[in-house]
Amino acid sequence: MLFALEAKIAPDLVNNNPYLVRFAGGDSSPLDHWLLWTVLGLMAGGFVSGLIGRRVRVETQRGPSISAPTRLVFAVLGGVLVGYAAQLARGCTSGQALSGGAVLSAGSWAFMFCVFGGGYAIAWFVRRLWN
Repeated sequence: MLFALEAKIAPDLVNNNPYLVRFAGGDSSPLDHWLLWTVLGLMAGGFVSGLIGRRVRVETQRGPSISAPTRLVFAVLGGVLVGYAAQLARGCTSGQALSGGAVLSAGSWAFMFCVFGGGYAIAWFVRRLWN
């Protein structure tokens, strides 16, 4: 559905991109692609299954020292930061770890050690919010 919005806002960009044109370029519509219906069906089926099993509820996982709104703000800021970094790096950490690590790329392994090291370093500062 985002491809449809992008096709409305920047049709030239979509029509000139070989990947995007398959989904929303020219006369095609994103609603014509089987992948959209598969994902929507999976989400709907999972939700119905949760309703039947009485497992659907709204909750925020958090520590006792942090409020739910603060936790949500941290989650959104973290997501924005990771999204920006993935754009900047032209890829994501999991792709770097899986693809580069699988072929034993020294740069990928060094990157992942830095990612985990940075995570542990940041965890030291925010752990009080979870205890």
